[in-house]
Amino acid sequence: MVSLASQQTGFSRMQNIIRNAVLNGSINASAPILQDSTKEKYGRYLLRRIAMARRTRQQIQEDNAKLLKEKAKALAKLNSHLDEISSLSEKDMSKVNGFINLFLQCETVYKALYPEMKRLKGEDPIDVRQLKFNIQYFEAALRFFGIPFDHEKMNEMFYSRKSYLTCRDKILHGLDMESINQVLTNYDEMAATMQELLSNVAARQAE
Repeated sequence: MVSLASQQTGFSRMQNIIRNAVLNGSINASAPILQDSTKEKYGRYLLRRIAMARRTRQQIQEDNAKLLKEKAKALAKLNSHLDEISSLSEKDMSKVNGFINLFLQCETVYKALYPEMKRLKGEDPIDVRQLKFNIQYFEAALRFFGIPFDHEKMNEMFYSRKSYLTCRDKILHGLDMESINQVLTNYDEMAATMQELLSNVAARQAE
């Protein structure tokens, strides 16, 4: 067991280290003392402050240089990505915009019919702003209004790993080139699938 005298001697040495650090400006003499902390804990706190203050100018310069390099790398990656997007032909951009437009129409069908179904069934109203996409809700609404749909195509549009929904999100929120290429490669099929759903809705309304 360490004697009280030894503890006091150790703490006196720590006080001398701290006093010298204050005198040479390594730490602020007015640094706040943590409430309810022991002398030992406060001593360790101040020693950590001293260690931080002793970082050499070279270390700081190296860190700054590394940070600048990382910033430049991030900006170069962003500009390269934007250049790739801007290099798309007018025809390709027309396909991407056409895909997004058709998907938004399909999404509008969901956000219009599902809350209306809940209302007509006397259930709690739905705040459309809080309504998240759910293929089961969508299919339930279509079924309620007597609108025919193909489950496999619905799954392809709104649920599969590379669904149209995922593709749309990645394009709108990150201009993801993989998703853009997916649209460009499969545009005719994707557009026909969404147009079929929209046509089924329009046909039901006309009855």
